[in-house]
Amino acid sequence: MEDAREVSKEDGQALAQKLSCPFFETSAKTRVNVEEAFNTLVRNMRANMDFIRQKEEEQNNMLDSPRRGKDDKKGSKRGSRVGVSKPTLGGVKCVLS
Repeated sequence: MEDAREVSKEDGQALAQKLSCPFFETSAKTRVNVEEAFNTLVRNMRANMDFIRQKEEEQNNMLDSPRRGKDDKKGSKRGSRVGVSKPTLGGVKCVLS
């Protein structure tokens, strides 16, 4: 595999560390680590989606419950709210509304 390498192992590991993602040396020709890399990718995506859904649910529950202001006995909807937006490639981004 060394002679046909397109990217050095060190460069690949450095990029993976910079992006906070796992590093796999793979070969489509010999199928080395292809299935393991794919399965890890899918597991990480599912875990990320579960985390995002949980945070969205928590935020929705917070927004649905009445909030009381200083002078408002029935509940106030004033003030800013923090919500969780759709996932991005880099993870979760928060938005103020």
